[in-house]
Amino acid sequence: MAFPTWTALEINSENHQGLAPLGLEPVGLSLARQLLPGITNATVHVRYFSFFSWVFWTFQQQVLKYPRRYTANDQEHWRIKLENVLRTATLSRYPHLKGVIGVTEAFRMEGLRPDQRVPIDSDRPDTAFKPASYSASFHILRCGDWDGEKVLLTEIGDRLGRAYDQELLATRGGATALETILNAGKNVPAAAIQTIAEAMALRPVRAHSPEHETLVELLFRLQPHMPGDPSAGAEDRRSRCLGLLLDLVRQSDGRLKRSWDLHRVFGSDRFEDGRHVEIAPEFEAEFQIWRRYQERQYQKVALYGFWEELNLFLNATSTHAASVGEIFRHFKLLVENSAVLSEWLGGGSTQLTVSEAQARLDRRLSKHSRQVLDDELCDLVRDSDNARERVGAGLLLLLLMVSEWGRRATAVPLWLRNWPQLTNHERLALSAFTQLTEARLEESLEEYLYWLIERCILDQANLVAFEKLSRGDYRFFVLRGENGYRVVKKQDTEGYLEYDQPRMHSAFLLMKDLGIVSLNGALSLTKLGERLLDRVRARHKQT
Repeated sequence: MAFPTWTALEINSENHQGLAPLGLEPVGLSLARQLLPGITNATVHVRYFSFFSWVFWTFQQQVLKYPRRYTANDQEHWRIKLENVLRTATLSRYPHLKGVIGVTEAFRMEGLRPDQRVPIDSDRPDTAFKPASYSASFHILRCGDWDGEKVLLTEIGDRLGRAYDQELLATRGGATALETILNAGKNVPAAAIQTIAEAMALRPVRAHSPEHETLVELLFRLQPHMPGDPSAGAEDRRSRCLGLLLDLVRQSDGRLKRSWDLHRVFGSDRFEDGRHVEIAPEFEAEFQIWRRYQERQYQKVALYGFWEELNLFLNATSTHAASVGEIFRHFKLLVENSAVLSEWLGGGSTQLTVSEAQARLDRRLSKHSRQVLDDELCDLVRDSDNARERVGAGLLLLLLMVSEWGRRATAVPLWLRNWPQLTNHERLALSAFTQLTEARLEESLEEYLYWLIERCILDQANLVAFEKLSRGDYRFFVLRGENGYRVVKKQDTEGYLEYDQPRMHSAFLLMKDLGIVSLNGALSLTKLGERLLDRVRARHKQT
């Protein structure tokens, strides 16, 4: 049986660079993985974990019942068959549900008579049991392990499979329908799927059911770990991080309209109405990591704003290469005519020293909301059609990040301050970037701009490209020749201005399906969510 690598999405952070030309993404992705291990941007339906646990549990039951009929090699076909049933069942009840994997090739039962047959043996639909979707998370959440031939369920995976089976059997006529489906070959009567469609579908989980309780334990791990459990650290981080998200929702009093609004909270320590967040001691470490993640996103957007403008300039001069001097003069002209830069630093800002520019920035900041400026500058880099304002905002945002890190660094716990993700010079981590900037405090802003373009954009792109070339990947986008720099691979540079996948939205979708949060109009906790948050806090106060 050919089986996808369990941890393909969780290997060394270098594998996450993909086509990213400046190699900045691994830092943010690594921080997000630390916070929410097992949850990815793709894991949006919590019942997929129940379903796949049930798939492998029923296969084990069939092997025990018919030891000569099934071998380990049959497990994949068993999964394909039942995943086809899941898709058809889900779409019959929720035809417009998003996040159903393989939906374009799924068989739909609209208009079918109960006695008509539904094909269930096709391997054409895409599977959800692959690393990019759910299989890596299935392993990381410890539902099951791969022994080289087949998936073996863990204790909690076995419990989850049994609980899902109970939900199916509790349906009127469910036992007969289930027996028909499990013993079917290439097709089953539509009536069998229709009977258990609601019980099987990717839908919210019934509160207080065995399935619900097991899924809550799967995500939050409220029970004490066994001594020496190697997964305890990662599972406790996920539990505390989910608890932190719930606590921030509770404190927000309905002012968080969507999960994206939490980025502003992590960047500023405040809600939109100006109230400071209150972080419980048991969630402090996770909040500090989220702050580092958000700082990185501001820094990354600013640098990729320069990268986007570089590509636009080189593409406009595609008939010849451009020297560093030509590139610099282009950026200098943009900065000198940037209204946002002039507003915050005054006229002739390029002749200020970096130290003077930061002092002016700090004086202005004392009269304004830091939260608003961070987001406004970031939005300006991403959304403005004016190159002058994009570049000016990017330069201001970098100076702001350096200034804020200088104030915040001493408050960052030592264990976090020394993380490679925050000190890596090759990836321009913020603490390293701050050190490089502080070494240039007496340089003019014009000289600093030259250094940014040459070292942090041009040299950085080639450094990353040569690293990838050593692994056999040709990833040059801008290449230096005898006559200067030119574009050798065009790209959609706007995509680099997005935040690294934070996984927060997926976490809220999983909790929504468990009835813990409501996402209607604004983020809020249900009564079930309020009680769960109290349990999470009590669990981690003990540790």
